[in-house]
Amino acid sequence: MDIKKFLIIIFILTAAGCGRRDDPRDMPRRRPVAIEIEEPEEIKIPEYTYGGSVYRNPFLPAGIRSRADYTEELFAQDINLAGLRVTGIISDRKSKYAILSGAGEYYIVREGRLLDEEDRPVSGVAAIVGDDKVTLITEDERTISLPAPQW
Repeated sequence: MDIKKFLIIIFILTAAGCGRRDDPRDMPRRRPVAIEIEEPEEIKIPEYTYGGSVYRNPFLPAGIRSRADYTEELFAQDINLAGLRVTGIISDRKSKYAILSGAGEYYIVREGRLLDEEDRPVSGVAAIVGDDKVTLITEDERTISLPAPQW
């Protein structure tokens, strides 16, 4: 009889331990809480403008005009053409270019035109780049020949 009692106790414990579980479909569901998300205010970053063109360029001698003094167009009479010197001559398959410098400014000769640092053409000047010199011709037919440096 001990075995019968033992089996009955095990059956009772097993039946008591295996109770019915709650079905997840029977559980009440939580409704999602509506959260209002506020859009952040648009951040306006102030536009930065450099006002350095108003001041004198500290790298130029004191007697030289600043870039702010120039208008949109440069004229030959505003530039000391005789004071320019050839810094270098560059050539590619199609054409030759020259870099001229003088009075703290740089000029580029490209396609027969004299251009300043900002690619603005200098009116009244035509330019010819040779192998060893640059020739500038003004409107009044004055010719200035600038030799290239010897390397």
